[in-house]
Amino acid sequence: MTGIWSLALISGVSLSCAPSGDEKKTTDNISITNNPVKMDYAERPAEGWSDDYFSEDFDPSRTSFYDKFYGDDLDTGKWLYQNGTGSQFGMNGWGNNEAQYYQSGNVTVRDGVLRLELRKENAGSGADTRQYTSGKLVTFEAESGRESFSQKYGRFEAKIRLQAALDGLWPAFWMMPVRSVYGGWPNSGEIDIMEMKGRLPDEASATVHFQHFDPKNRPTGTPAGWNGHRYGGFTHWFTDNKTITDWHIYGVKWTPAGITLLVDGKEIATLDKGLWDTPFYRDFNHPDTAPFDQEFYMILNLAVGGNFDGSRLPKDSDLPAALEIDWVRVYTLEDDPWENQGKFAGRTRWHG
Repeated sequence: MTGIWSLALISGVSLSCAPSGDEKKTTDNISITNNPVKMDYAERPAEGWSDDYFSEDFDPSRTSFYDKFYGDDLDTGKWLYQNGTGSQFGMNGWGNNEAQYYQSGNVTVRDGVLRLELRKENAGSGADTRQYTSGKLVTFEAESGRESFSQKYGRFEAKIRLQAALDGLWPAFWMMPVRSVYGGWPNSGEIDIMEMKGRLPDEASATVHFQHFDPKNRPTGTPAGWNGHRYGGFTHWFTDNKTITDWHIYGVKWTPAGITLLVDGKEIATLDKGLWDTPFYRDFNHPDTAPFDQEFYMILNLAVGGNFDGSRLPKDSDLPAALEIDWVRVYTLEDDPWENQGKFAGRTRWHG
């Protein structure tokens, strides 16, 4: 719903991945593993790390998660495939009427770059039949209960570009809670670090999702068709003739006090925790940091079609196309070595 947020709670001056369906099988009794993240930096110098934020030679030893995608194979100790259409969670089309079938064969690593490739080809059967295939990676796979990484608070960043700006492409770098402590989506939160509409090459967005009220205890005067889902964030427009097909570092710095949205290290805005201090969490006596006070896992995917941009689809002749990721890195708050690189100088717009 628009117009229900207070901009006084936002410092600084944008879309949403709807529920992945994971919460249906992300129950509190799932065994959470603590698999160590494999760190192999043999191709990097042993010393002389750069303290330049944009350098490729930053010190990875301070990260809690890091993947530079060396070699020719995906490190499945760090990433898990999530395949299909979402029907395994009762949400065919991943809750958004998306047109792709995710499969592991669309994920490749080559020359230090991870590629999630969208192809025009048939896959699936019955209600799961699709005419497009693509790739999706997670660090927690709800169907199996396997986990490679999750974290509460810190700096989460990835260097990403979309190979081509095409109608209907919907790439995302985002996070969901490992456990649905506060209930199913969106009660337990969602953090969308980066989303793009392929047809709009000059812009990208970041968003958070949560719940405003319990539908079983609807406040007087709320619209009858509103289920209480709230979201808010910012769209930003690149400067210096840059686009989504250029390499950019998309990130958030997440603290108990709020979530700062970042692009190329620059602050787009900080969303104060007061934004999600809603009747839903207060009525159940949840902490004032809820729902963003639990461990979240990371997701990378390239969707096509769906509700996000009016079910647009690319021309067949423009495919295949890929989302490319140079690296992903995460720091705890205690070990984060980076200062924000100042305020983002381009145009921004609130959405919520």
